[in-house]
Amino acid sequence: MRLYLAARIQTFLRDRNGSIAMLFPLAFLPVMMFIGAVIDYGQARKAKEAIQHAADAGAISAANMTGATQDQRIAMATNIFLANLPPVMSAGVTKTVSASGNSIVISASFAQPTAFMKLAGVDSVTVKAASTAEMGVTNGMDANICMLALSPNATDGFHIQGTDKVADRNCWAWVNSTAAGSMNATGTATASGAGFCTAGSVIGASHFTPAPQINCPVIADPLAGLALPAVSGCDHSSKVTLKNGTWTLDPGTYCGGIEIKPQAVVTFNPGLYIIVNGDLNVQGGSTATGAGVNFYFADLDSNLAIQGGGNVTFSAPTSGAWAGLLLMQSRSGTTIAHTVIQGGGTVNMTGVLYMPRRIVEVGGNGNVNADSNYFGMIADSFYLIGNGTIYLRSDYAAVGMPSMLPKLTSTARLTN
Repeated sequence: MRLYLAARIQTFLRDRNGSIAMLFPLAFLPVMMFIGAVIDYGQARKAKEAIQHAADAGAISAANMTGATQDQRIAMATNIFLANLPPVMSAGVTKTVSASGNSIVISASFAQPTAFMKLAGVDSVTVKAASTAEMGVTNGMDANICMLALSPNATDGFHIQGTDKVADRNCWAWVNSTAAGSMNATGTATASGAGFCTAGSVIGASHFTPAPQINCPVIADPLAGLALPAVSGCDHSSKVTLKNGTWTLDPGTYCGGIEIKPQAVVTFNPGLYIIVNGDLNVQGGSTATGAGVNFYFADLDSNLAIQGGGNVTFSAPTSGAWAGLLLMQSRSGTTIAHTVIQGGGTVNMTGVLYMPRRIVEVGGNGNVNADSNYFGMIADSFYLIGNGTIYLRSDYAAVGMPSMLPKLTSTARLTN
């Protein structure tokens, strides 16, 4: 019996079957811990981005409070910071808010709970953010509002989706609507500029650089007192349709609108073009150019439509009653409609779009105003979709035009 047991023990010790199965759990555990750590650190990175955007929004909002005491600025910075935090972070965040001279400083930290790293005894990952804003800093440039949404209650005062971008170094986008989410972004859209401000609140603040400010003051229509063109009679009593070929148009009143079809090449001579009861419709594959031109849409039945693939190069006059104004619309009526500008072709407009009763929709897959030094928009609201980029710029001096855009009397910049 002893000999039998000894033989069995020797056989067991020599047996290598199942050795991989025994080693697999030992190798599997470190792999799973590594994957878990990656997931936990990804969540920590998102938490850091959220706390940084909240700090930026709080600091720059407080720095823009003209005539306020330091205590009032600290209170504003704190309130905006907390309002921009995800609710799950509000209770656990640690913050320090201070004001000194022209600077507002917010420092914050948050212990982001872990899910997988708890197995290794790490219950949380601490993330930190810091933001400093200074009052009255313009970096030597004018601070212009290049996109002003006038509607006091639009749910989409400024909406971006797709991969649209609004890009300029010294232009602000400003929304007068007090609605919840009146400035909002979805998808992979991004917007960058000197600043973003809404009288309401923001959805998708991380899509904007710098972080948007909320509860901003309402900016009055800067062109409310401007006399718009008078309409008297028709130079063209029905719609002018231009097909394949080369055409030249003269200023006048076009009752029924102007339709530019594919393969048409149209030159607009300098002057005022009044569109009544119709559209200025530039279709894909056509070309329209005009220097020193104004377009006035005299009623709510007249509109602008630049379709995808249309090539447009327009510039406003540098002198005269409507110098600097490229596209104008009547203020009368209560109906809101869309003005559509589609990229895909070459679209460059120099001057200001003033359409207080229109939702301006910019879309398509191409760039709009990539080569324009001066373009701003004042409208009811803005809806930017598609995969293109619209450029807003405020260098009116470079094109010899007067400044038609409102300016910020006191601006702030993030310095950290």
